[in-house]
Amino acid sequence: MNKKITMDNAVIGKTVAGLLLVGGLMAAPSAMADVCYSDSSEVSALTAFSWGGTTVLDFGSVSVSPTVQVGDVIATIDYGYVGGADPTGFITFCDYRPSDLLIFSINGKNNASGFLDTGIDGLGIRMTNTSASGPTWILDGASTTYNSAYDITAAATLSIDGVATSGYGLSVDMLGYWRFELVKTADTVSSGASDTSTFTLWTDGIEFNLPSLTIWTWSFSPFTVTAEACSINGYDTSVDLGTATTPSFTAVGATANSTDFTINMICSSTGISPTLTFSGTVDDDVSAVFANDSGTATGVGVQLLYGNTAITPDTAVSLGMAPSTSATDYAFKARLYQTAGAVTAGSVDTSVIFTMGYE
Repeated sequence: MNKKITMDNAVIGKTVAGLLLVGGLMAAPSAMADVCYSDSSEVSALTAFSWGGTTVLDFGSVSVSPTVQVGDVIATIDYGYVGGADPTGFITFCDYRPSDLLIFSINGKNNASGFLDTGIDGLGIRMTNTSASGPTWILDGASTTYNSAYDITAAATLSIDGVATSGYGLSVDMLGYWRFELVKTADTVSSGASDTSTFTLWTDGIEFNLPSLTIWTWSFSPFTVTAEACSINGYDTSVDLGTATTPSFTAVGATANSTDFTINMICSSTGISPTLTFSGTVDDDVSAVFANDSGTATGVGVQLLYGNTAITPDTAVSLGMAPSTSATDYAFKARLYQTAGAVTAGSVDTSVIFTMGYE
């Protein structure tokens, strides 16, 4: 993890790691009944929807920063039966009697936690239905909108009640598309590979005096999770070393204009000892000083310190054990340093790259 510091109006730049989500979709349905249907828009022109099919989804490789909070969504997969992610069309249409239940289950049973177990501590998968009117379940056929919790919980067992229509009973339409979210569920997230888990949509078949019937199943390919130990949370974007006069520099080793700057970090555990290594153009005469590589002044460079100890370029600086799992400021200093017998007036502009590591 490389960062850049430029001294004078010294910029500390941060490279933010991107999250790549890879989604794979497969379907292998087998025709069993014609009670449920799937269509992108028209209720009146529905075609038979096969029961018992499975779609395989893949979150790919996932990286979790310590800055991610419990409840935050880390990755998302959107999927619609017909035409992809359609925010207005019907994705499922079922004809039931009023007392039948349309049920979502986790690994074959209702789960009050609302999250599918991933096999990785601190991560769960939640399923929602997203439509033009927002992330909620919509029961159009009963002219009723059922606003269940955003999470799929035991309370998301949907009772189909209302005025019966046609010989089959109440028509239930689900608008929009399915959304699967990978969510942080605990303070600590483990690294590793997930297990294979499933969501299942089924009907209990009470009024038809039939056994439970599976409508559709979504499974997830094993995916890899990397829990970052520490991350850069904030930093001073500019370190201004101000103005010094040449009489301040009387001999090699003279210093002036010591200026504080901080780097804020978050670590996932107090058992972690982060390090920072600072690299850049080293002065030709003094190896512990960064050269004035872009400025016009001569005989002067920039020295960095952690506490009262000078930082040697390209050498890891131990920051000690993380004091907490909260954001922590690490204080540094930058100062002008005389590197030659004579100093001439001009600008000082020095760039430094720092890399985070661990002991």
